[in-house]
Amino acid sequence: MSCAPATSVMSTSLFFRTEGSPLVVGGPASPSVTRVVVRPAGGGHATQVRPVTIGAQKFVAFGVPAGKKAAWTAYDSSGHVVASGTT
Repeated sequence: MSCAPATSVMSTSLFFRTEGSPLVVGGPASPSVTRVVVRPAGGGHATQVRPVTIGAQKFVAFGVPAGKKAAWTAYDSSGHVVASGTT
């Protein structure tokens, strides 16, 4: 597992990323995030994931095919973009 800096979707500054196929990318999400849309680099179908709340903290995780990149966008309940990034 490795960690990488992330943008403001995180309530902390780290996302984790596992090794293997698919890679699992995830980390804590800010309280306002209600969904994250993941789009594979080079096209393909977008996937929507919803955060899971454990205690007072929200977390989000999604799979990315090994060797591939993906862009993600986090939205709040009004549909406004909260944050975005790439894996």
